[in-house]
Amino acid sequence: MNELSWFWIVLMMTAPALLGVLVAFPFWRTRQMILGNIAGTVAIFAVAFALICREYVELDRLTQRCLDAGVTCWPVPSACFAPPMPLPARLTSASAGRCAAYAGIRATFGRVE
Repeated sequence: MNELSWFWIVLMMTAPALLGVLVAFPFWRTRQMILGNIAGTVAIFAVAFALICREYVELDRLTQRCLDAGVTCWPVPSACFAPPMPLPARLTSASAGRCAAYAGIRATFGRVE
């Protein structure tokens, strides 16, 4: 838990939009703009949800591995500040991105403990 997985970050940033355009394009070509927009939106949300689920499972596996080893693992850089943790002195793009990812996971699955 000492690094960011840039491959998955880039995939999460690009895959939903690309798939949305690929799904919507056939509808747009036949001048069915609303159907294309709906189909693209559904594809974007489906891919985004699948990638968030993958991230949740990966974090759960890492957490369980730490608990099985009898240690508490904290992500580096800090994932997101919570009430018991002090506010970071400087919010970097990495910590802001990780905070946003965890906020999405919490919004989808509830509090991860």
